[in-house]
Amino acid sequence: MAKRKQPEIDDQIIIYEKTGTYVVKETNEVASYKYYQACWEVPKASLPEGASRRRLTASGRSRAKATADLREKVYEFLASPDSHWNTARTRGATLNRYVERWIKEDLRLDAISETVKRRHIENYRHHIAPFLGDKNIRNISHLEINRLLTHSLLIPRDVPSKIYSGGVRPDVVLSSATRKNVRSTLSKIFSTAAEDGVISKNPMKRVPKVEVEPKNKDNMDEAIKDVKKFMRWMKKNAHVDYCRFLLQLLGLRRAERLGITWDNIHGLDTSSPSIVISQGGGL
Repeated sequence: MAKRKQPEIDDQIIIYEKTGTYVVKETNEVASYKYYQACWEVPKASLPEGASRRRLTASGRSRAKATADLREKVYEFLASPDSHWNTARTRGATLNRYVERWIKEDLRLDAISETVKRRHIENYRHHIAPFLGDKNIRNISHLEINRLLTHSLLIPRDVPSKIYSGGVRPDVVLSSATRKNVRSTLSKIFSTAAEDGVISKNPMKRVPKVEVEPKNKDNMDEAIKDVKKFMRWMKKNAHVDYCRFLLQLLGLRRAERLGITWDNIHGLDTSSPSIVISQGGGL
């Protein structure tokens, strides 16, 4: 494969000879050393809107080393200037700052439904920002994200809510289904950041998926057996609430149970007693 030809930029590079200092550990004395700084001015045509000047620099103990390192930086810039500006713009930026832009420029234009967009925004504001929002987006690791999903979100805490008095929903512990949605929001944010060149690696690729715990389903057969045992025990012990519990098991509506009279009960002294409800809807 032929090596890609790089543009000639050496005549555009300026070299400065500089002096630096350091403290000698053994003697605590200040010593000096010489190094070289290579600089390349970004052409005005390549500057983003609002920028008046931008320089790329590299340093080395020799002119050749400084020039070689800068040359690589310049070639990377020329290959993808948009990624460079995204990285420069967010260098040192917190996750909160990046997500603010992400919501306006990426999420708002996404083809997903407005309901899902709102869910992503709420997931971030309530469950991600309190833990990771103030951290530098470039320094957030998969370990921190995994700890958020498997530990931090399982600790009871107060969460803002418009439907609760006082505007706070107290002692929230997120279910596995909600934590799965939070992971989805994080994945969307960091995938976009990686595509923009803001981060070099997507930490979400190393974060395990959140397994949703199955909901407990009532075993009706076992429940019926338990009810029968309970009713037999109440009848045997002549419990005072036997009739009240019995009425609840007859399949009657609440209004029908409350309005029942002895006239509605037939065959009580037989093996097949019955309750007759009038055709008019009353008792």
